Amino acid sequence: TVKIDLDREKLPQMERPPTRSAQSATHSHRTTLFPAGEEKFSKLTLNTNTLNFGDSYSSLTFDIKNEGNIGDIEWSISDIDAEWIKVSPVTGVTAMGKSSTVKIDLDREKLPQGEQTTTILVNSEGESQRVTINAVGEEKVAKISLSTNTLDFGTDQTSLTFNIKNEGNAGDISWEI
Repeated sequence: TVKIDLDREKLPQMERPPTRSAQSATHSHRTTLFPAGEEKFSKLTLNTNTLNFGDSYSSLTFDIKNEGNIGDIEWSISDIDAEWIKVSPVTGVTAMGKSSTVKIDLDREKLPQGEQTTTILVNSEGESQRVTINAVGEEKVAKISLSTNTLDFGTDQTSLTFNIKNEGNAGDISWEI
């Protein structure tokens, strides 16, 4: 039998409850102590609810924190509807008092022109927290360039070449001579 006495007046303010270990020659046991009446809770928080990529960032992160006092929190990320973002990881477990980092990569090739907004959900134990993701897609421009603007055949040339290049960002372009 093990007896533990608790002097509440000397009990410090804690983010985590104290743990005690007991060992014998053949067994070990670790117990978390909660004073009677202390609420046990899970609490997942985010360090931000908005990520702003603007017109230049391609990768940003946010942290999922476990501020509860009863152990690990399992979480998942859902509603990843925009084809221009990749989320990693999409599931995880965060230990009590710790945080996990989630990375959002933005594919600017797939990002539509102008101001874009999407949201994802961080889910844990029946609760969801929304993260808003903002980005600005550059204007899509078709631009053709030629290696020369003039072909001089002179008096004896019968064949000359020039190069046509797509320098735009609007995808393939068609041309005709």
